[in-house]
Amino acid sequence: MKKLKLKIKAGSVRSAHGVVSNETVQRILTLLDGAVVEANVYSSTNMCFSITEKMIRHAWNNFGDSDRYWINEGHVESIIERFTVVNEYGNTLSCTLPNLHCESTPAEIDKMLETA
Repeated sequence: MKKLKLKIKAGSVRSAHGVVSNETVQRILTLLDGAVVEANVYSSTNMCFSITEKMIRHAWNNFGDSDRYWINEGHVESIIERFTVVNEYGNTLSCTLPNLHCESTPAEIDKMLETA
């Protein structure tokens, strides 16, 4: 596993829907569209990243009004409660990053893994 900085490219909930089966993950990817996250990369098709409350609140504040039909404040609070609270082991949940929603291609990620 390597830690790499990767850029999310989700576009919208509609473009994440169907490729990502978990609705919460769809919302997270959509909120963080265009954000650079530090991801734990196991392979070019297996990667995840952690979310901070600050990241989600910042993304929500900058989220377009036209997209708020798909994501509302209740969803945001649920994401924060579930993904940013430290559990009894000192960990927070990680969110998967499907390679279709990453700006770098699998080949580029493999190259980054080789040189990291």
